[in-house]
Amino acid sequence: MAIEKRMEELTEAIKDMTDVLSNLRFPTSGGTGDGGANKKSEPDFMSTESDEPEFDPDEEFDLKDLRKALANVVDEKGEQEAIDLLKKFKAKKLSDVKEKDYAKFMHEAGKLS
Repeated sequence: MAIEKRMEELTEAIKDMTDVLSNLRFPTSGGTGDGGANKKSEPDFMSTESDEPEFDPDEEFDLKDLRKALANVVDEKGEQEAIDLLKKFKAKKLSDVKEKDYAKFMHEAGKLS
């Protein structure tokens, strides 16, 4: 009989904890100075935002932009990553990348650097 009583107490304690936890608000990096206390938003670890750069297929780039982006990839990830990036676009050198793929190339390079 004591075991059943203890199980009921534990069940009630779990329910109480669930209620408390479901009402908690975690501080986010909102910079409000109040530690996020007045901000009702999801915690950072639940954020659906991505650090990945946005891809705009209509954005215009030239070979100079691609050259800078590829240099950043080399600086941050190394020469092999840059070679692999070129291979994604079936290019042996930067000038082999098709103009229609410039925006996509910049997006891919941005994800690497």
